[in-house]
Amino acid sequence: MDLRRAQGRKKGCKEEPERGTFWRGTAIETDTRLRVGRAIAKTEEEVAQELMEQLKERGHPDSPPPMATDGKGAYREAIVETWRQVPEPGGKGRPPEHKQPQPGWHYLQVIKRR
Repeated sequence: MDLRRAQGRKKGCKEEPERGTFWRGTAIETDTRLRVGRAIAKTEEEVAQELMEQLKERGHPDSPPPMATDGKGAYREAIVETWRQVPEPGGKGRPPEHKQPQPGWHYLQVIKRR
């Protein structure tokens, strides 16, 4: 999957809550180039969460599809939040409380350096 970057704002205009800079995200199936998700929001975190919820509704109810995103951590956090699973307690000590990625998930972050 391929995710996009922020849309730029017009020069000379002040940032306002209902308009200004917005993040646009598009989830694309790389083999067929089919758009499987799309979201627009004020923050990248909101876009990532909306895209992951759309993917879950559209054919991936149990685990996330293999995907690659940019270097920001919002997508990783959204994946864990959407397909949340707390590990089974095992052994001694306090049982785990935090959601964690599961074995078998395929996720890649691409960080470009120029």
